[in-house]
Amino acid sequence: NLSHTPRYPALERLAPAPPTDRPTIFQLNQKLSLAKLRSQLGEVHVESLGYTEHYLPDLFSVKNPGLDPRSPEYVQKLQEFIKKRSADSSGVWAYYPNSRKLVHLPSEDDFYTIITANNARIISTPAQSRLREIQFGVAGLSGSGTEAALAIVMSGAKHLRLADHDYLSVRNKGRVTGQTGENKTWNLAWRLWEHNPFLDLDFYPQGITKYNVQKFVGGLDMILEQTDSASKFLIRESAPGIVAQVTDLENPAVELERDKNPIFGGRAAAENITAETMGQIASIAQSTWYIAHLIGPDNLAASNYENFTDILKGIANAYSQTFIAVQAGGGAVGRVVIAYAEGKLDELPDSWLIQTLPQLPEETKHKAQAKAAFFSAYTSKFPSKR
Repeated sequence: NLSHTPRYPALERLAPAPPTDRPTIFQLNQKLSLAKLRSQLGEVHVESLGYTEHYLPDLFSVKNPGLDPRSPEYVQKLQEFIKKRSADSSGVWAYYPNSRKLVHLPSEDDFYTIITANNARIISTPAQSRLREIQFGVAGLSGSGTEAALAIVMSGAKHLRLADHDYLSVRNKGRVTGQTGENKTWNLAWRLWEHNPFLDLDFYPQGITKYNVQKFVGGLDMILEQTDSASKFLIRESAPGIVAQVTDLENPAVELERDKNPIFGGRAAAENITAETMGQIASIAQSTWYIAHLIGPDNLAASNYENFTDILKGIANAYSQTFIAVQAGGGAVGRVVIAYAEGKLDELPDSWLIQTLPQLPEETKHKAQAKAAFFSAYTSKFPSKR
């Protein structure tokens, strides 16, 4: 298995080498020319055309909203703007060690100005600035965790802490893109850095354990918890701030846990589900009862209960998930993050369902039957839950 995107051979690294597990940002000056940088880095692919043909025109457009792009005045001023900023020493250069490319980009502030320009009126100016400073954590990257991280970053966040011990399988590709066999943490990291090399990312590719949970949660303002083990409790018991979760099921359920609120809406305590009992789960079949209660029995659709029953019967060996639900759930968390940056989190309910398909009248009866069949099948297979 690969721990992260393949790197170039150690002998070809710059001495002293830039960090090879993340992009490095270079500012050219009198001591460091582009030619010298290329010589130090070795064989690299230089991408500079996009800087003058895309980044600078977009930056000019953002800074001059009142100019008509079709007017001669606009064209003249744009040309002057590009000429003034087109030197190699203008902006910065981002080096990607995984693909060995060197890309000419605007400064970090100009970059954020461009990528957040169209957020105006949807995200307020103060919230947009705050979003860039908030410390986020995402644990569990198999579906909605990945989509939520993408939504957060593409909305203008900068600081994320990512955790997942698992590797991307072919079966995951129904909801996550990336290199098969690669750790999900690193897979997502490079997707995010391709979008924005200025991101401050911290990694936990071993996942969340009792040994590192305090370090993971330390200093975080908001955590999205998407794991499927005892780490669900470890995170909640240690988190200093807001914890959110969203299911990857047919109708994603979003839940916020704030100060003094019972974890999992009190459902875990009611069913005596703890980190210890979660740690004793021996199979996916046994886990279905626990997952149903942690999500909330009323939040599951008939299809979810039928999937759980199939797992108990041995005719399925995974939870049913679709990209449409993963994307809907991740996007909803993105909106939660914006509400947090706006100072409006208290206006949101503790939990809500996202209907990805219309609810038909007969589905209420269908769900009740599927729910009853699942719990009956579970107690037959695991009598201790009678």
